[in-house]
Amino acid sequence: MGEPIPQSPDEEFGRRVARAEELTLRFERHPTPAVREDVLELLQTIDAIHRGAIFRLVELVIESGNHELIHRAAEDPQVSTILQLYDV
Repeated sequence: MGEPIPQSPDEEFGRRVARAEELTLRFERHPTPAVREDVLELLQTIDAIHRGAIFRLVELVIESGNHELIHRAAEDPQVSTILQLYDV
């Protein structure tokens, strides 16, 4: 068998986003309410941690006066996706 074709970072990112969505739907439908509640709480906690860190990172970059970096980063497909997810 041949070597697997390496994916670009954007393809890998997209694959992981799709997988996260798939797993989230699976757990939202889990037959055990306690499992559903725990997983959703975990996702909300991770979301809050990431949201706070991303907002703080953007604040620090802006405070540094490097507005160009924010604009360049926002043009990157992966960064743009995350900024949009967190309404930054």
